[in-house]
Amino acid sequence: MQNKLLAALFTTTFLSTNALAINAGDLGTQSAIKWTAGTSSDYDIKVSTSEGTKYFKYSYQPHGYDETSEGVWIDANNQTVDGYYFSGTTGNTVNNSNYTGIKINSDFANSERGVANTGTISSIKGVFFDNVNNYEFPQAGAIYNEGTITSIVADFINNSAVGRKAVGGAIVSANNTNKGGVIDSITGNFIGNFVDSSGSSGSAVGGAMYLFGGSQTGTIKGDFIGNYAMGYDIARGGAITLVTGENISGTAPFSTTPSKIQKIEGDFIGNRVVTNGGWSTTAEGGAIYLLVGDIQEIKGNFENNGTGTEYNSYWANGGAIYNSGYAWNQNTYMGSEIGSIAGNFVGNNVYGDDVTGGAITNLATIG
Repeated sequence: MQNKLLAALFTTTFLSTNALAINAGDLGTQSAIKWTAGTSSDYDIKVSTSEGTKYFKYSYQPHGYDETSEGVWIDANNQTVDGYYFSGTTGNTVNNSNYTGIKINSDFANSERGVANTGTISSIKGVFFDNVNNYEFPQAGAIYNEGTITSIVADFINNSAVGRKAVGGAIVSANNTNKGGVIDSITGNFIGNFVDSSGSSGSAVGGAMYLFGGSQTGTIKGDFIGNYAMGYDIARGGAITLVTGENISGTAPFSTTPSKIQKIEGDFIGNRVVTNGGWSTTAEGGAIYLLVGDIQEIKGNFENNGTGTEYNSYWANGGAIYNSGYAWNQNTYMGSEIGSIAGNFVGNNVYGDDVTGGAITNLATIG
């Protein structure tokens, strides 16, 4: 067991000879997206790896779905959303307020948000790409969940939340009402998703996923590649953030229940947190950030994740993982735990004036 007294042990990157090779054919799990190699002057996604920066392009492959820019409100007579390619919709593309057993088998692109759920969804299958939520306090470009989702089988590519206090570039799962925020399983890759508050004073948290206030997530099977958080003042969790406490937009009461993930099976490659607001900035958790969170098991490698790229953050902690048991706005230690990590740490780093943990900064419990 490691606790806050041993945080100094994690001030350098863990070295391994088992570097990961990433090629275009490795990126997708859904045939609707075709991946090809790009160049430094022609690319959609770039990823920092131990082999240098790699560039990739992706394109949507039409496969018989009906294209539409009209959203869908789930009601008693409309509980299956099947065979649509949603593109260019405004607001929530598919909105399920309180119905159960909903099935969604569609693709989502270039919209403000894909799915919003406060009911029960049995399954979501498809691809989510290039969706942008740019409200003042943007939460989730692809899926916002305050209810229950049994299964998600999808790839999430270049989804974003852009604005002051941005959270969850692809997914937000929140127990705001103390009756939801449950996702049983997620299968798919998260590539190039981001949160960005760099245009004005604010924070960016959870480049791919933001799990809040006692939300419960089962198994995640997939890789997190090239996701990032770019904050003016604060950037946390380039790929995943788990927190308890007050919602980052201040819209929910304080919770004392940790958000939890049962198991993650996948690699974290080239995820980053970056700030650009000046000298008094904080960047933490290049891949994963826990603040009174609980991940029971991680099986995967961490390669070239970090804090800081174009700009050095003043406080930079945890190039791959930051784990703390002190909740926001609370002085009481509440605990935070990662049960086990099985994988290699390669080339993770921190840049800043006051730094800890090239690989891990741990102020709670691991193991």
